[in-house]
Amino acid sequence: MDKKTAYSILKINAYTSPEIISKRHDAFVILYGSTSNVGVELSKMK
Repeated sequence: MDKKTAYSILKINAYTSPEIISKRHDAFVILYGSTSNVGVELSKMK
């Protein structure tokens, strides 16, 4: 899965607050696992 796909799933853009990104990232990890490259990328954004 690429970053663009993950962002569209999470509905993240440049204006999304870090708190919302963090909450959605946690849900994303539960759904897709943190082993994906995107999970790693998103965790760096927190």
